Parts: sequence; structure tokens; C-alpha cells
Amino acid sequence: ALVIVGSILLAFAIDAAWAKRQEDGEVIAALESVRRELIANGEYFEGIAAAHRRVAEAGFEMLTLTGPQPEIESEERIKFLIGELWYRAGLEPPGSGAAAALIASGRISEVQDSDLRQALAAWPAYIDRQREILDLIYLENRFHERMVLFVPQLEIDRLNGRGSSETARARFREEAPEASRFPGDYEGLLSDLEFENGVTSRVTSSLIGEDEAEKSGARIDALISQIDAHVN
Repeated sequence: ALVIVGSILLAFAIDAAWAKRQEDGEVIAALESVRRELIANGEYFEGIAAAHRRVAEAGFEMLTLTGPQPEIESEERIKFLIGELWYRAGLEPPGSGAAAALIASGRISEVQDSDLRQALAAWPAYIDRQREILDLIYLENRFHERMVLFVPQLEIDRLNGRGSSETARARFREEAPEASRFPGDYEGLLSDLEFENGVTSRVTSSLIGEDEAEKSGARIDALISQIDAHVN
């Protein structure tokens, strides 16, 4: 009888251990999915930081040209810099679906590392907030509101312009007129204080965007390290 009872208890223990291994395997698989998503998000924020850096650099150069009685050496360069101030990276936005799925499934409670568990629980909301911040930064366009009073946007968009899609730009260059029939007053533009103020705002916003993107990248690296330590 004791042998039979012992056998039954052993079978229960084996079943429990097997179920535990299965659960652990599912949690690890979910964490690996989150890790892959984090790597993709890291690449996104790296690209966004570079895009904001590019805008800021164009703005800094533009600010060396503005002022009373500006000396204009190249209208083409001014057009190019205005287009760069509009630059937006054509990247897929970051996602948090894998982390959200881990939370929704309840598996997150099985992550033993409390710091990792808290970081994962906060991640979807953090990503949503960062996307909102970066979208708001891109809406800063005071410089453009002044620019259109002095120069035709058609010629600027032929160089680089607002679109991030190379396909859209190529079609615009192919089908739009070579030049506007309206003259551009580049001297008036560069001597306009409101335009200078708009460029300044755009530069400041871009520097904030670059900083936010780099902070997100650092947070992603830290979270990946936490996952690696837990899984391994």
C-alpha cells in the first residue's frame, strides 16, 4: 500500500514539475518575444535621434544666415536647409504588443525578478507616452508659417521637403513644375525676425526629441539586460 501511495505521490510530483517547466518555458518564450520587440524599438529610437540631430544641424546653420541685411550666397542652399528643417524619418513606430500580451495573459506574475516585472508592466504606457511626445515635437512649424509668406514651397519640396517617402518625393519631382512662377524673397525671409524665432523653436524642439529618443534607447538597453539576466 505504501508503495502504491508513494508511486501516486511521485506521479503527482512529476506532473507538477512538468507543468512548472512548461509554464517556465512559456514565460521565457514570452520574454524572448518582448526582447525581439525591444531590439526593433531600439533601432527606431536610434533612427529618430539621428533624424532630430539632422534637423537641429540644419537649423543651426540657418541661424547663421538670418539677420538684418543678410548676405545670400546661395538660394539653393537656403531651400535645402528649409527642407531639412521639415525632415522626418520614415520609420515604423515603436510597438509594445509583446509586453502587452505578457501582461494580459497574466504570465507577468510568473516573472520572479520584481524589478523586471515592474519595468515590463510600465513599458506599454511608456512607449505610448514617448510616441505622443515625439509626434508633438514634429508639429512645431512656426518657421514654416513665416516661410510661406516669402518663398514658394514648390521649389523647396523639389529638393527634399516635408515627405519622408522617397516614392512620394520622386513622383512630386516628376509631375510638379520645375519652378514656381512666383518669385522668392529670400532676403526678406532671412531678415524676418519671426522666421528666425520659428527656426529657433524648431531647433530647440529637435534637441528635445533627440534627447528623449536617446533616453528611450538607454531604457531599452537596460530592459534587455534585465531580460537576459532573467532568462539565462
